[in-house]
Amino acid sequence: MFHFFARQGESWATWAKTLTCEKQFVVWIANQILKGRKIILHTDSSYKLKVPGVLHDRVGHCKKRAKVKGKWQWQLPRYVQTVTHQIPGKKGRTMKVKSGTQIVDRGWRFLKEHVQVNQHSKAGSKLLRAKLRSAQYEYWNRGKDLWVECRKLCSQNMAKFLRA
Repeated sequence: MFHFFARQGESWATWAKTLTCEKQFVVWIANQILKGRKIILHTDSSYKLKVPGVLHDRVGHCKKRAKVKGKWQWQLPRYVQTVTHQIPGKKGRTMKVKSGTQIVDRGWRFLKEHVQVNQHSKAGSKLLRAKLRSAQYEYWNRGKDLWVECRKLCSQNMAKFLRA
């Protein structure tokens, strides 16, 4: 998946050693690839990430002390929660999404089940990209008729094409 990160002539392991911790690695990826793309990044980590054009979903995996009615109490960790995002540029529009460890793990499990690759598969090949996009389309439209959704997608694209 990360075929474009390795520099010319360097192995992935050599390149990964230069990024000492996980947060630095995620920040580097976000700045290189995701900056300004107007997306929601779902991670299961508890650190904050501020990148222009990226809304970050995260949950805390540890107990917290909070003051409730004047008394300090421990709150249980959250592994999944519903998050409401204000959509930038769209006044008053919001989007509710689920965030957390289980959501990310469900997405990876779905990809592993639907994208069967062997040890000789090349990262970034056209076949692998097509399989990933197909699985992504199935995941977004699970429980719906895929032919009807395909018609909607094609009609939206044709409307954009005819306006241009």
